[in-house]
Amino acid sequence: MINKNNSELLAPAGNLEKAFVAFNYGADAIYIGGPNWGLRKAAGNFTIKEIEIISKYAIKNNKRVYVVTNIYAYDEDLEEFEKYLDLLDSVKISAVIFSDPGIFTIINTKKYKFEKHLSTQASTVNYETAKFWKKLGVSRIVLGRETSIDEAQEISKKANIEIEMFLHGAVCMSFSGKCMISNFTANRDANRGGCVQSCRWNYKVSDTLNGTPLFDGYPLNSRDLLGINLLEDFIYKGIKSLKIEGRMKSNFYIARTVSIYRDAIDTILKCKDLSKEKLQKIENVSNRGFNELFLKSEAKNSVRLDSTKYQSKEEYLGIIEEIEKNTALIKVKNGFNNSDNIYLLTSDNSEYKINKFYDYSGIPLEKANPNTVAFITIPQNTTKYNVLFRKK
Repeated sequence: MINKNNSELLAPAGNLEKAFVAFNYGADAIYIGGPNWGLRKAAGNFTIKEIEIISKYAIKNNKRVYVVTNIYAYDEDLEEFEKYLDLLDSVKISAVIFSDPGIFTIINTKKYKFEKHLSTQASTVNYETAKFWKKLGVSRIVLGRETSIDEAQEISKKANIEIEMFLHGAVCMSFSGKCMISNFTANRDANRGGCVQSCRWNYKVSDTLNGTPLFDGYPLNSRDLLGINLLEDFIYKGIKSLKIEGRMKSNFYIARTVSIYRDAIDTILKCKDLSKEKLQKIENVSNRGFNELFLKSEAKNSVRLDSTKYQSKEEYLGIIEEIEKNTALIKVKNGFNNSDNIYLLTSDNSEYKINKFYDYSGIPLEKANPNTVAFITIPQNTTKYNVLFRKK
């Protein structure tokens, strides 16, 4: 049997609730953003108090919390950064993720207890660069998205350093995520957390002389990364951390994606065969079409010209907030009718059809509106932070 310690499942968490969802469905670690210094300003992000809450939970449950500080910083970005690091150290996070050498220099001013992880935005794609960062005190490198699994294995061996790689989720068309399209289209700096995803927009090109249309489509729109069929490669080739993208995605995206990868990783570690039926469920989750991109060295057919819209066969409806005996209170996110095809996803990746909903008085509901609550009768293995979804 393979040593499980060699296969960390790392999940995104855009806010505190999503962090608990990720851990609930099997993530070994999460990566989160604080008030500033991260590349996802539009994510809910965490206050210091919330980081402390999730760090205490992680320590108690043998989990890990990584905080992103991966902007490319301007002078004004540095003014309060050391104070922020002191706070992060005091709440006992596991690691910070950085990309800017200036940010790293400040991180190295003190002997903080947290680890230092180099972000994918730093574009590390060879072992000499990995050795360089290791000498400076970096313990893990998140390789550039352009790296294949075989190349990652060689870098890990030659530099003798932990490697983290993305295996699922949205991908930026620029080199390791360093993009300036948002700067030009919306005056928002993507390298300081302001990306508006201009690469997902529809672009039209016409002949300026006669107005003849030449192109109408999505030339910068990458398909999403799908590494589920390459899991054995990741594990057997010693990739330490397997990372899911999506700090701005829904609770259901996190629950479904994490639970499928958790189940698949555990199955491989037990030297059992993977269920194709279970693996195929990953394609029901919100996506722009899938591709293995650079994981097998080439990214052919990765651009999706026809559409930028997400496609999904399943829709997030709500989350369990409280449980009493065999009854759960659902916080409704998206409205539904009692006649809809509704399921509960439990933490062990099982699905249960839900046919009846009730109000506070126990009266059956025909319809539940967004931002309301509903009650359901639950199976025995249900927990808080389990999610409800609708099959389309």
